[in-house]
Amino acid sequence: MRSSIAATVSFILSLLTVSQLMTTANATTILACGSGKKKKCGSNDLLLDLPPKTPEGFSVRCCSETQFNRSEKKVKYGCDVWAGSKDKNGQCFGYGTIEDAEKFCQDAGARLCTCTELVEKCAKGTGCGLNKEFVYCTV
Repeated sequence: MRSSIAATVSFILSLLTVSQLMTTANATTILACGSGKKKKCGSNDLLLDLPPKTPEGFSVRCCSETQFNRSEKKVKYGCDVWAGSKDKNGQCFGYGTIEDAEKFCQDAGARLCTCTELVEKCAKGTGCGLNKEFVYCTV
């Protein structure tokens, strides 16, 4: 099942045009539902391009191949990454730009989660009430 989810995400991403994706200096970024379940985010889509939701931007979930502060490993979903939503002091990111989100994760000792990691529920339930929010992710 895990490989079929990854294949579906890859297919969806292949349908997006370059103009629908936001390119930063180090990654192409779109949004994914924080829980990995489209109905939780009030949408029929698990993945979105970047139409601005608020002037403040979107929130973030962070992932790493190694444990970082306040992170969890969702073994029951078959995930092999650690995921978290809070900084070293237990604070949530809030909303901001993609650059702010990347810095937040970097400061936590992690990186933005990939869209596949989010869709596969690797960051589900890691705090900050983001199961019902679209968050930044990388391809």
